Amino acid sequence: MSKKGAGPRGELVKAYVSWARDSGAFFDADTVRLLLDYRAEYRDQSLTRWSAEDLSAVLLGLFPAKVVIGGDEVADVVPAVRTFVEFLGSTGRLAKASDPLEDLLEELDEIEEVFEEAMGGPDAFGFAKRIALTMIEDGVAPDDLALAKPVLAIKDVSWDVSLQKLLPLKDGRKLRALDMQWQLFEKAEKWAQERGMASVGEEVGAEVLQRWERVLTALEVDPMSLSKQLDWVAKYRLVLGFQDRHGLTWGDARLRAIDLQYHDMRPERSLFARVGMETLISDEDVESATTEPRTTTRAYFRGRCLAKWPDDIVAANWDSMVFDIGRDPLRRVPMMEPLRGTADLVGSLIDECATAAELLDRLGS
Repeated sequence: MSKKGAGPRGELVKAYVSWARDSGAFFDADTVRLLLDYRAEYRDQSLTRWSAEDLSAVLLGLFPAKVVIGGDEVADVVPAVRTFVEFLGSTGRLAKASDPLEDLLEELDEIEEVFEEAMGGPDAFGFAKRIALTMIEDGVAPDDLALAKPVLAIKDVSWDVSLQKLLPLKDGRKLRALDMQWQLFEKAEKWAQERGMASVGEEVGAEVLQRWERVLTALEVDPMSLSKQLDWVAKYRLVLGFQDRHGLTWGDARLRAIDLQYHDMRPERSLFARVGMETLISDEDVESATTEPRTTTRAYFRGRCLAKWPDDIVAANWDSMVFDIGRDPLRRVPMMEPLRGTADLVGSLIDECATAAELLDRLGS
């Protein structure tokens, strides 16, 4: 875990802001920082190589799952990313392996049409976000923890291994992320006692609260004691050990290589697999998930089609599928809405269709 400082991401964001100002284009540096952080942490480190699938994965997958922002800020996200993509194309920074600039901009147009809905669609939420928003709906979430700059705060917290950085709130106060977490936990615990956890699942909800409290307590006392439970602690401990053994500075290329290899999930190369992390899902369940799609999102439609007609599908992206059924041209089926394509909506249709051509005909009718 290197000291990121300005670094490649920071320099890229600075160049983006400068270009946008000179061009008179809309920009939001915090949004693009978060875009690049998520890209690097969850996909790969290629900050200037973008495909339509990359944009969809981050904006329609990771943002809805993890980010809580207000309605006005939601409307600014895609325009800020569009300016970033135009900046990459106009300055020659867009990597050659990227999709064509026109395709990326077209994808962003499609994403913008459903982005607000995706950000409000609970099926895509991560568990923590689901609890937080349910509490807000019930009127029991703290109303005095609003951050002055929420997107920037995500970056600041993710880089603060000391856990002591103070985050500015809208009311002028400053709190550590841990202090905010404790207040949120206490509210969540009281909410669960008074109203139950039916909205997120009683059994799972109870376990989450127990783990949440244990983690916060350990972070206050000895963060390194969580090296088997928290990903960032495991990675930080691994990098610190390597740095200490070899006497390296934070800017050393070997530490950057460790940073990258940690996220390589191939069993023979994965450093993550070697640190003995506690797991909550068995290998068997993971293997099953590769062939049995989730039934309550568009993943069901994608997974069932790939299983039933693999030879007729030339591309399967986050938000679309492309079929080749022997007729010109290829047929693209958009899947921009996360809650469409569920088992309830299309399960019987897929069962009844003998061929992909029949499915497309019936979808088009």
